[in-house]
Amino acid sequence: MATTLIMSNYLEEQLINHMFRNIPYVPPANVYIALYITDPTDADIGTEVPSTTGGPMAPSTGYGRVECPTFTISGGMASTTEIAFPIALSGWGKVYYMGIRDNSSGGNLLFHGTLSERMEVVANNTVRIYPTIRLLGNGNYGWGAEVANNVLDFVLNGNSFSPPGLSVYLALGRSIVLDDYSNFTSWTEVNATGYARQNVTGWTPPSDGVITNTGVITFTGNAPANWGSINNIALFNSSSAGSVLVWGRLSTPRIVYLGDGFRFQIGDIAVCLDLNEYNNAR
Repeated sequence: MATTLIMSNYLEEQLINHMFRNIPYVPPANVYIALYITDPTDADIGTEVPSTTGGPMAPSTGYGRVECPTFTISGGMASTTEIAFPIALSGWGKVYYMGIRDNSSGGNLLFHGTLSERMEVVANNTVRIYPTIRLLGNGNYGWGAEVANNVLDFVLNGNSFSPPGLSVYLALGRSIVLDDYSNFTSWTEVNATGYARQNVTGWTPPSDGVITNTGVITFTGNAPANWGSINNIALFNSSSAGSVLVWGRLSTPRIVYLGDGFRFQIGDIAVCLDLNEYNNAR
């Protein structure tokens, strides 16, 4: 069975804080697949399939969340083997949605989406899912390809992904090379007299999954040379080399000539992890 999942508000906020605001997120030791009758939405408000019928004796329906095995991570994609739910002992109702959660009961929603094959589960049915989760950009902004792998491995497998702390640097680029999913693989960074990446340490708390810069970011007040065309920006975890966290296109490309200033005002840089990061379970 296939579906398309997106990040929950909870996970977006945890990862934004981890990657940009120096507030570490501790990933779960295990993650679990859950099935829903109503849409959990980003806010985790859906109705999950019940584990009991709710009658006087409250017999079991046979439903329970299923622990995911270790995910294989490659090319910004996480995949694992088939996940089979217990055989239904009674009707589960119309199952339209699924989610990935951080606990076998309760806990927090990490990803959610609508099942591609909606079904009414009756007694003796078995639901099987082949999850494949991929982080995508949308052609105008996206992840760094390496970091997309790291984030999936971090959240789903619990492997280390050290936050950059206060070492987040804004860089300016010309042409950019993306993979098939609009994630950054390489680019031509500005390389001109007077240019250097700028350290960005101040971000607003996340609001609806978005943070913005809290200070003016000045690259130059009076460029000592022509810098040429600037079309893209990227946030790196280092002042030189390093890995791209996220990237984006300038809403209006700019050519910087000798003597020009170039800066971003407060709130000009917006970071959102809901980058059409579709996570395909099939």
